[in-house]
Amino acid sequence: MTGGGFERTGLIKHEAGWSKQNLRQITLRWQVPLWLLKRILSPRFPNERPVPRPSMPEDYYQTIKDHDAQGLIATLSWRSFLDVHHTWLTLTTITRLYLSFAREPQPAASGETQ
Repeated sequence: MTGGGFERTGLIKHEAGWSKQNLRQITLRWQVPLWLLKRILSPRFPNERPVPRPSMPEDYYQTIKDHDAQGLIATLSWRSFLDVHHTWLTLTTITRLYLSFAREPQPAASGETQ
């Protein structure tokens, strides 16, 4: 896809959007390998880096971390944001944070010997 490659990929994407052809037929029409067609039709093409996610304020993050430390489950933390903080965060966002906290290495207890 050199030279006018981006122009060509744009045409392929446009045609694939309205065409009733299957992927194999499109690869034959445009003379591109199937793997390349799948990559072109990927929503992240040509940039393979993940889409940046909006960040949450540090105080929200710390509040969720405190809830986790207190033993609250993700659903209760989510309800707290709705009821107490009057803030909307998705339950999925809070659950993902809880999962990331669980994967973090835990500090060793102060009374342990090595």
